[in-house]
Amino acid sequence: MVPLPPLVDGLRQAIRENVRSEKIECKTAIIRQLLPDIKAATDAGFTYVQIAAWLAKAQGFSISGKHLAVIVSQIKQRKKAKEPKAQLNMFDKLKADKAADTAKRFTHDPVSDAKGLM
Repeated sequence: MVPLPPLVDGLRQAIRENVRSEKIECKTAIIRQLLPDIKAATDAGFTYVQIAAWLAKAQGFSISGKHLAVIVSQIKQRKKAKEPKAQLNMFDKLKADKAADTAKRFTHDPVSDAKGLM
């Protein structure tokens, strides 16, 4: 591995220190931290417009109710996408395939039913 010039290494160190010390100012990050409280408020019957008004009054955090709803929805979609999907193990999958195959077959043979009537 080729050693980096001291200038590049110094810049990397400066970036790392700033990342650790600076607080995130984006609205999505703030809403992500407040998400449990926002969810509790919506479950209690309050609207996003009311919650946005509370945030503006208490924290000076200006956001519209519609924008708040969009950000909350995006956060929930990302969480849902990250959740692992339930996977069947090999034997359960084979059982499911066999059950599907037997469901496709006829339960009775129309030709043998006609022969039985004769």
